[in-house]
Amino acid sequence: MNDGVDKFCLDIIDYRGKRVVFLEVIRLKKAQKRPELRNEEFINGQLAKAIKYPDLVYEDFERPNERLVYYYREYRKGNETRYTKVVINIKYIPYRVVTAYRPDRIKEDCPKSKSKIIYDKSRDG
Repeated sequence: MNDGVDKFCLDIIDYRGKRVVFLEVIRLKKAQKRPELRNEEFINGQLAKAIKYPDLVYEDFERPNERLVYYYREYRKGNETRYTKVVINIKYIPYRVVTAYRPDRIKEDCPKSKSKIIYDKSRDG
């Protein structure tokens, strides 16, 4: 018995043609602190869109050679913007989702951040 280690709740191709999977065992662990990950519509909707059609992709500041951070803008209403953020481990083949959630800002897009931008849809698309 593998207890869901090899079971995927998402298996998708990202914007660069790389396969990305979200292991069910990781989803269950992260869902304890991230209620979005208890929602199948979020996983197959916003999370999948963030991987396939990101607005921005950054190197992870703490682990730039191991992780990328994908952002998808869900909506903008006045001064409020809501995103889906997906952290992806790129040291595995296929790539693996580490976590995902809905921040109201892009942490990597502040003056003090040293995160390198990898992709910007507004420039590339």
